[in-house]
Amino acid sequence: MTVYNGSMVRLAWLRQHGFWLTLFFLVTLAVLLRSIGFGQVPVSLYWDEMAIWNDARSIATTGLDLHGRSWFQPLFISYGDYKLPVYIWFVSFVSRFVDSAALAVRLPSFLAGVSMVFGGAVFWLGVPDLKTDLKRKLALVTAAVITVMPWSIHFSTVGFEGHLSSAFVLWSAVALMWSVSRKHWQWRLAFVGLSVFLGTLSVYTYFSTRFVWPVIFVVLVAAWWTKTRQWWWLYGIGLFIWMFSLLPMVQADFYAASNQLRLSTESILTLPAAEPTALNELRLQSGNTFVSKAIYNRWTLTALAGGKTFCNTLIQNTCSSKEIKSFGMVCLGMVSCTDFLRHFW
Repeated sequence: MTVYNGSMVRLAWLRQHGFWLTLFFLVTLAVLLRSIGFGQVPVSLYWDEMAIWNDARSIATTGLDLHGRSWFQPLFISYGDYKLPVYIWFVSFVSRFVDSAALAVRLPSFLAGVSMVFGGAVFWLGVPDLKTDLKRKLALVTAAVITVMPWSIHFSTVGFEGHLSSAFVLWSAVALMWSVSRKHWQWRLAFVGLSVFLGTLSVYTYFSTRFVWPVIFVVLVAAWWTKTRQWWWLYGIGLFIWMFSLLPMVQADFYAASNQLRLSTESILTLPAAEPTALNELRLQSGNTFVSKAIYNRWTLTALAGGKTFCNTLIQNTCSSKEIKSFGMVCLGMVSCTDFLRHFW
């Protein structure tokens, strides 16, 4: 009887704490997977990491950036590629305690990757109108997927601004979701404020997030409209404050130049083969059939061009491992064969 009661007690304890133990195990596993070769693989800093390190180190030692400007600015000149400040600030802080450039530049991204494992789970815990068991199952599945996801592991070992920005976006969504499930207005206000603050940090970390974050914010509010309708003004004010927070960046001295730099670079959307006139000529040359229309359209050619660009990036990137480069070569071969067969139609 004593053994039976002891087993029941242990089983009850596992049922009560099993979720948090499993989540702790996944977070620990995420740390271990991302720690393998950290600071040594990739073997050297790529040019973007080096530019971040130089500005961050200058700020840590003199309080000024490479161009003698204040550390507190919305846009760094850097080496003419105009960087946003948040990642540089993080690296500057870390560099006070870490001498290695590789460790200092990559540590913020490492912490962002680990935090996304926990954040992916916490997001589901805040979703209203779901049973607790279902919430916990979805939370563990999400955490497990992020833990072993190759791209997450890879970017956690590289000083990539977009990775830290993605973590801010995720935690902003977590705070927003928890605001939806709160009944007391104080908690709702606090979580909305936290969501907007993290959303602002995400935008000042990576340029493209300014187009992504407001969409996620509006979609989540609309998806749970029955819960947010009564507080529409609060979410509206939050969105307005976020837009207002972009003014320092928009009014920065080099904002126009930074936009011009990014718009002037070649992209798969500006390739000549994807222009309407060229597409029409290719369709006529191939008989203007249904198959030719399916092959010679903007989306197909854009996908092929994008695939080639992605594969070439994997192969040529000096930070990539041999396995990643091999994968890129295989994918490039497949894309090239597809593009080669296209010319026979």
